[in-house]
Amino acid sequence: MIPIKLYIGLFLGVGAMCFLLAAVAGQPSGMLLGLFFMGWGGVAWYLKYGRAMAVQNRGVSQVSEGRQNAQTTPSLNTALQSLKQDRTYGYTDRMVKAVPELAMHLMQSAREWSMKLQNAPSWYAECVLDFQLTGVFHRALAFCKDPALASLFVDALLFEATGQEPSAPEDLDVMSSLTHLYRGLGKYVIAKTTLRVPPSEVPFWVFGMEYAAATGSPLDPIRVIEIRLTAIEIRESAFSRTSSTLVRGMVVPGAEYVKPNSFPGADYLIRPGMYRPSKFKDQPKEYQDLVMESLRRVADGRAGIPN
Repeated sequence: MIPIKLYIGLFLGVGAMCFLLAAVAGQPSGMLLGLFFMGWGGVAWYLKYGRAMAVQNRGVSQVSEGRQNAQTTPSLNTALQSLKQDRTYGYTDRMVKAVPELAMHLMQSAREWSMKLQNAPSWYAECVLDFQLTGVFHRALAFCKDPALASLFVDALLFEATGQEPSAPEDLDVMSSLTHLYRGLGKYVIAKTTLRVPPSEVPFWVFGMEYAAATGSPLDPIRVIEIRLTAIEIRESAFSRTSSTLVRGMVVPGAEYVKPNSFPGADYLIRPGMYRPSKFKDQPKEYQDLVMESLRRVADGRAGIPN
């Protein structure tokens, strides 16, 4: 059987030769015959090879576009999806519906608070949002009486507002004032067992350390303390907004639920996968030396950190 390639070559070759000879002899009919053979050869080549190449190129383009979309499309809000799937609590649907509006309000409010600090770094607004979420968690927990659902609620708000998953630091990151590199409430839970402060003061102290870092004075106790009154206002504002968004006329229990010797957010559940390797080793050596000296002072009882 004669291969199709030979047929295609024969058509194209004969056609080209007829066209050239006819052109030299000045025979228009011969030129048309040559074009006829080359046309059929071109059609045969396209049907055999050209169409397949076009399909292949289109497929490569689609795969490339799909990969690009996969890289630019944000990951799924897994906390919100888990909240949607929960059927153990009758008000879960109301919590799900509250996420988009409340997340937008909290992020806008966090930016407004951060703008009050001149030359504040961009990450400071996210620290304000994290602190707001302690008030949100407090109200959500009083609303549903379920720490797992309240934790999913604040995680869903965090992702909706920032596109970031919650993360939890190691003890050294808390002690070295690096909590601003982590998102969500996990840092407050870790800090509860790390910082030598009363449990009720843990969120204020962590947020104060982030404020001090934003002002360029990390580990400065004076900076940590001076933001406390503003922090109270920030948290209460987030609490009130969450209450009005979730309740809206419903008769539900009050929001006084905070365990003795604890703080709003202390019952937050850190889910598997939230823990991150310490970022302390990534800091400049000068800062590492400063932190280690500060920790030695604390160990010797020479630091001005309240017991």
